[in-house]
Amino acid sequence: MKIAVHIGFHKTATTFFQEYIFKKNNKINYLGKDWKGKNIKIFYDLFNLKYSSLKKKYNKINFLYLNKKKINLFSEERLSSIFYYKEKNIEIINKKLNYLFLNYKNVKIVFFIRNQADLILSRYSENSKIFTKFSKKINKFEDLIKLLDKKSQKSNQILDNFKYYNFYRLLNKKFPKKDIKIIIYEDFKQNNYSTIKELYKFFGIKSDIKLNLNKINNLNTINQSFKINGRWEDKVYSFLLEKILERILPNFIYNKIYKLVKTLKVYFQPNKICISETTKTKIKKYFNKDNKKLLKIIPSNKLKIFKKNYL
Repeated sequence: MKIAVHIGFHKTATTFFQEYIFKKNNKINYLGKDWKGKNIKIFYDLFNLKYSSLKKKYNKINFLYLNKKKINLFSEERLSSIFYYKEKNIEIINKKLNYLFLNYKNVKIVFFIRNQADLILSRYSENSKIFTKFSKKINKFEDLIKLLDKKSQKSNQILDNFKYYNFYRLLNKKFPKKDIKIIIYEDFKQNNYSTIKELYKFFGIKSDIKLNLNKINNLNTINQSFKINGRWEDKVYSFLLEKILERILPNFIYNKIYKLVKTLKVYFQPNKICISETTKTKIKKYFNKDNKKLLKIIPSNKLKIFKKNYL
């Protein structure tokens, strides 16, 4: 039985991959994010039960709706985020992930990374409430930045969640290196097709899908930070209208509408956060030590773009 798990991170084109890649490939038995049947209960318990209670309730976890002829793919970005778990602890999260798939062999894990300055900015712009819920001291983005200078347990819990090498190291305790794939978000934005083919190769399937280039090119305007008047401004746009139009309109009409919208630059902006270049550098510096450790596992052909965005 072939199983792959895409665990995030948030704000790394996860929705794009879920909607336009994973669901569209006939070699993939796509099981999540919209979990089927009783599988919903398993993931609900994963987030809401303590690790000890999870093990007690599930002596052996068996997923439903698996397909022996295809690769069975689960995709859920919350799996990599401490905000959604009962225990706000990275090590316990990884123990839960291991226990979740303990009954299956050769499970492949893939996670996308994005330079932390842009990711944290984008994540806060999209959903500031999860930060406030985690700590009542975080009422604005500036409060989150102040955590960079603190060494409290809560500040470490939030920021350490974005230390990618540490996350990889914990995964690697249970999953072999050959079964863990890291995709660099910035590389995907520049090399759309090659990155998707690389991912398919990791899954062991052929890239038999024809992609709408407009949808891919649209990535250049979402989940992105722009420098405006010396400050970095994050713009978060909604996919909702695009999804509706795509489903109800013929492809040639959809393409014309998309081009018109892109020309007029009519986008929905739910939130806007601006930070200084100094703050952006400060965030980068905080994660620099952990990011340097990633150099050991980043492929040689990806080092240039990794160093440019993460070091």
